Amino acid sequence: MLNKISLTIFLVLFTVASGHAQQIKNGGFSGTIMSFTGMTSGSKATRLFTTPEGDKAGYFLLTQKAGRFILTQFCGHHGSVSNRLLLKGSILGDIAHIKGLGTAEDRCIAFNPGVALSQNETISCQSPDGGNGHCMITGVLSKK
Repeated sequence: MLNKISLTIFLVLFTVASGHAQQIKNGGFSGTIMSFTGMTSGSKATRLFTTPEGDKAGYFLLTQKAGRFILTQFCGHHGSVSNRLLLKGSILGDIAHIKGLGTAEDRCIAFNPGVALSQNETISCQSPDGGNGHCMITGVLSKK
């Protein structure tokens, strides 16, 4: 009885939600793996990458010629223990942050299976607390 109720709730939740999704075949995305790096200076945001603009820029997960950028990893380091690095999207907003280690050692955050970004979204990294840091993102530019 409990399993039937759980299954019913599950189906209702996923039937009611509207949206489009990238299909995953054989356990992964198909496309081109890409990485982008940048250095932060002060509290100014550093542009790392702007996702491809499709037929209808800004619409989330619509089929389009250019494909989608799926963010899979964010790495970086900040020389100060008290500072952090912030990764954000121009549409999505704050994505993740990395606390400084006080060394040149990178910390990484993996997104599994990934964060699907909107078309024409600019991904930037900044050190909101000031200082210098290094940021790197990796992802898959998926096929349509």
